Amino acid sequence: MSDILTELIARTIKESDTSYFWENYSAQALAVREALRSSGYIIVPKNPNTRMMQAGINAIMLGRTHVEDLTQKVYSAMITSAESSVIKKK
Repeated sequence: MSDILTELIARTIKESDTSYFWENYSAQALAVREALRSSGYIIVPKNPNTRMMQAGINAIMLGRTHVEDLTQKVYSAMITSAESSVIKKK
């Protein structure tokens, strides 16, 4: 199984490569994703999915919470949810 993000990155690398020989670009795509991850970046959907939204909702604590703290908790919960639910292609 290959995930959609890796295939998208691989296809983009392939389409930008004008060399004569065709290669499997998945290794390069995975290397790009790993480089992003190790630099503190992740790729998430433009619009949050249901899991991400639920994680954000669950992170909300009512009471005396500073807006900055609340925003950080909601954002972190949503990103963690996105990381743990990488879409796999069948």
